[in-house]
Amino acid sequence: MSSVSTLLRDLETTMLRGSTDDRTQILSRLTDLFLSTASVMDDDQVGIFDVVIGRLSRAIELRARIELSERLASVPNAPTGVVRQLALDEISVARPVLIASKRLTDQDLVAISAAKGRDHMLAITERPDLGEPVTDFLILRGGRVVTHAIAANHTARFSQHGMGVLVMRAVQDDALQAALGGRGDIPAELADQLMIAAKNSARRRLTASLEPGLAGAVD
Repeated sequence: MSSVSTLLRDLETTMLRGSTDDRTQILSRLTDLFLSTASVMDDDQVGIFDVVIGRLSRAIELRARIELSERLASVPNAPTGVVRQLALDEISVARPVLIASKRLTDQDLVAISAAKGRDHMLAITERPDLGEPVTDFLILRGGRVVTHAIAANHTARFSQHGMGVLVMRAVQDDALQAALGGRGDIPAELADQLMIAAKNSARRRLTASLEPGLAGAVD
């Protein structure tokens, strides 16, 4: 990979004396090279790009970091360190990899959720096939908006405890009831509780819509 050696030499010069534009240009060339050869790289070769791209991406502007995140998000063997670094950046940078990168493990996603705020959690709720450790954490720490989003993700998996918490909250939350109502993975006993909550909510809405003299007639 002689092209890598050339780019590494250019990188050292650019990091010492180059402008932000110079660093962005080198990063673009490195990313182009990586993407063109990623499918045949072994782990050691990917590791070289991880170090080099990671170093450059800490010294470029926001727009370039967003572009890098967008380009790496769907790459199966994208440099893991770079992906994690991007995922911890501000949300406009983090969002593409949080939604799509398979290089982020459940452990990574929980750590990112703990370190960052609601916007990062909401991006994570859009991932397909979220595992139970992630959904448990999002339910615990994410708040109402995140809870609604994760309940509406039909590929997300929930522990018995996590689903139980969702159903318990749905007793007083009509929107959460609606999100859970479209799922096919709710255990029977929890589905019964959800059905009772939905009936009670319908009764409350009907009562609230009636004239005061008729409200007492609602069974």
